[in-house]
Parts: sequence; C-alpha cells; structure tokens
Amino acid sequence: FVPGFIAVLGSLVVIVSYMAVVIVGKYALIGNVRADTVYRGAFFMLRRWVVDRLILNPIFTYLQPTFFSYCSIGPAFWRLLGASIGKDTWMAPPMLDAGLNLVRFGDSPHMGQHNVFFTAVLSHEGVQFKAITIGSHVTFGQRSIMSAGVSIGDQCTIGALTFLPQDFVLADKKTACGSPPIVFETTLDTKGFTAQLQRMARNEVRKSVVASVERGSMAAPFAMRASQLGRTSSAQRTSSNPRPSAFRASAAVSGSSQAH
Repeated sequence: FVPGFIAVLGSLVVIVSYMAVVIVGKYALIGNVRADTVYRGAFFMLRRWVVDRLILNPIFTYLQPTFFSYCSIGPAFWRLLGASIGKDTWMAPPMLDAGLNLVRFGDSPHMGQHNVFFTAVLSHEGVQFKAITIGSHVTFGQRSIMSAGVSIGDQCTIGALTFLPQDFVLADKKTACGSPPIVFETTLDTKGFTAQLQRMARNEVRKSVVASVERGSMAAPFAMRASQLGRTSSAQRTSSNPRPSAFRASAAVSGSSQAH
C-alpha cells in the first residue's frame, strides 16, 4: 500500500508542477492569441512552437488520461489556459494547440479519447488562428479532428474518426460522420434513420454515375468489362468442347464409311 501511495503522490506532484509550467509558459510566451490575425516573424513561430510542445508533450499527453479523464480537473486546467468550457462536462482530455483560448464549448459536452482541436492555419504569410465553437449537448466519438473555424450547433453528434475541415459549419441537431463528413439529421426513430441513410446512399451513387458520364469515363470500363465477359464465355465454350473440328472430321469419316 505504501509504495503505491507514494507513486500516486509523486505522479500528482509531477503533473501539478508541469501544469504550472504550461500555464506560466503559455502566458509568458504568447498569451491569448487573437482570431483572424496573421502572426508573422520567426520569433513568434519559435514561441508558438515552444507552447505547442508544452501542451502536446508526450509525457503530459500520457498522464492526462490518467488524472484528467471524465472529472473536473481537466476542464479547470483548460479554463486556466484560456479555453471556454461550460458546465456538466464529461470529457477525456483533447489535443489542443497554442490557440486554445479560441476554443469554446457549451454545456454538457461528452467527449471520447484522443480528439483534436487545432485553431492554427499556416500560410506563406504566417500563421492565423480561427475560433472553434461547440454548442451545448454535443457528443464526440474517439479520434475525431476539428480544424480551425469549425462551428458545431447544439445537440449534435460527431462520429468517431471524423474529420471536419476548415470553416465547417454543422447546424443544430445534426450528425456528422466520416472524412469528408456526411451530415444527416439526428433522430431516435430507427426507420427514419435507416431511410435517411438509404436516401443518402442513392444520392451519392447517382452523383458518382453522373460525374463519371460527364467525364466520359463510363464507356471504357463497360467496354472492358464486356470484352472480359466475351473472352470468359468463349473460353468456357472452348473448355466444354475442346476439339470441335476433330469431332466433326471423325463424324464425317464414320458417316462416309457407313454409306459405303
């Protein structure tokens, strides 16, 4: 019991000390970044890189799920770093970058493991940060990625392994899944949900066929398939009757001998 208690106490001391280093380093180096402002210069890039390394440090990322998952410690820490998080949180630690003060959560977010919220947009002009806005009662599956400028409404669901591109907007009571994301109504009616998925699948197939016809790429696959079927059928006929000419010749000879 005593060695285990000492190990847990030592881990708590390490992670609290590192939390203090991250908070002080973040505000001392870059503070709170401004949305839609282009930051230039090698010195700012260096400071941003240091803050990102502090927040995304592998040891810290490994320790966060152990001490921060589904409790009030994690949201309190992210609030100290500038993030806006509502009440009644049920969250595993997300991956955040130096612009986390632009990340805003509503009430009652429910989040799985290893979700990513990146506010930075890099270009030849420099780096720009865009706000990520999350409504209330939003559920995130595991390993989903939210890019800069994403806006999600209330009572939405983000499926696992979903990627929301830059400036993506999801209205209230919607579900987004996949990459690129497919959006459909959030409903508890199984029949309505199934019919909605079937309708979306038909629309996607129709769009794919129309696009292929417009590109002129439908004739070649069909012609190739027809030629393959033709060769297959001829090969099957040949295999079922391997020597038709020899059989005809032997039949002709036997017929002539019978006539004589």
